[in-house]
This record gives sequence, structure tokens and C-alpha cells, in this order.
Amino acid sequence: MSSYFTGGFEKGLEENPDITFCIFPYQKKFLVIDLQYSLPDRPRVMLLNVDDLLGEEFYTVVEKTFSDLLRHSDHPFAGLIALPDHIQEAIREHSLKIILKKINHDAPADSMPQIAILLFAGPLIQADDEQIHDLIESLFDSKTDPSLIAQCLESLKGLISREKETVRIQERDQVREMITGNSQEFFTLWEDQNRS
Repeated sequence: MSSYFTGGFEKGLEENPDITFCIFPYQKKFLVIDLQYSLPDRPRVMLLNVDDLLGEEFYTVVEKTFSDLLRHSDHPFAGLIALPDHIQEAIREHSLKIILKKINHDAPADSMPQIAILLFAGPLIQADDEQIHDLIESLFDSKTDPSLIAQCLESLKGLISREKETVRIQERDQVREMITGNSQEFFTLWEDQNRS
């Protein structure tokens, strides 16, 4: 697991991303690490609120896109089958456009930064402090002010802590619903480890 966190970006990309979004599935806030060194006031770390970005404009555009996808297909069945993928694509595209418009307003119009998304779920949310520190440090240039890296790590640790607590509460509630019979999901209470 440690190889995933140390130098993961260098191994996966030719160069480190210009902007990294640290996304937490159950939080309303996310962290933006903006390393576009050629722009003013960079590098910087920003904690953004989803509600401030994905407002009425976003939902209107996504609803229109969904309506267009649903109604305007030369191959109705194929269109319906592919609809979830197209919706996911549209949501990703529109949300990235809105976020970039907010944080990249001072960038040249024709520039498109290289973007990475770190989804803090599964193994990444369970990483220890040293692994998170190594991952974040690998993003920054060696000339970056250490206080900016410290600010980034502090914000990240707070978000990770809240995400873990939310996941723990949700898992507890799922077990409670399963036991009381109020769950709509299928659960296996035991598993035969000897089956292949």
C-alpha cells in the first residue's frame, strides 16, 4: 500500500498535476491544491464548499443535459442503456467547469490545467498520517513554503477525520436497519470461507 502513496503521481503522470481536488464523498467541503506556479498567488490551498459551487446554474445545466440525452437519441434503446454513463460524464464535465471558473478566473482563457482527483474513500481514507504526508508532499515543488504544506495537511486531516466519523455512523445505521428489518438492501450475515 505504501507504494501507492509515495510518488504515486510521478509514476502515473509525466508531471505532477496543476490542480488536485481532494474529494470526500460524505462531506460538503473539499480541498483544492492549486499548483499553477505561473499564475499569481500560487501555489495555494483552498477549502471550498460544494453548496457554494453547485447551485441552481449547475442543476439547470445538468437537468437540460439529462433531458437532451433522454429525448434525442437516434437509437432509443442504446441511448437508454448508455444513459448512466452519459449522465456521469455530464455531471463531471459541468462540475469541473464550474469549479475551474471559480478558482481559475485569472488564468488565460485558452489554458487547461492538468487535474487530478483524489477520492478519499476505501484504502485512501484508511491511510496513516505518514502516508498522507508523503502523498501531499509529493504534489508540491521542493521550493514550496513548508507552511503551505502544513496548512494543506491540517485541512486534510480534519476532513479525513470527519469523513471517517460519517462512514462509521452510516455503517452503524446500516447494521441497525439490517437487524430491525428496515433495510432495503440484501445482507449476508455469514460467509463460508472454504468455498472457492
